[in-house]
Amino acid sequence: FDPLFVGAVPLYAGDPLAGEWFDSDSFVDCINLTAEEIASVVRTRTEIAQYVSRRREALCRISFEDMQSQTRAFHMGILSQL
Repeated sequence: FDPLFVGAVPLYAGDPLAGEWFDSDSFVDCINLTAEEIASVVRTRTEIAQYVSRRREALCRISFEDMQSQTRAFHMGILSQL
């Protein structure tokens, strides 16, 4: 949430379901990109920053409470496998 609310464009490499929580046009999914590809995206995709700046709060598809609950469940799932 924090990067979106300040108008930054997150570089994300995590849960592949993030597009269900946030507008997938509001972050750069880096999970399958090399460092060079990420740098290229950052240099050439200034429209992402403009998009994020215009729509900040509307980019979150679920409430903060739902995000907290899903994040907690995700972490508990990981911890249960240890």
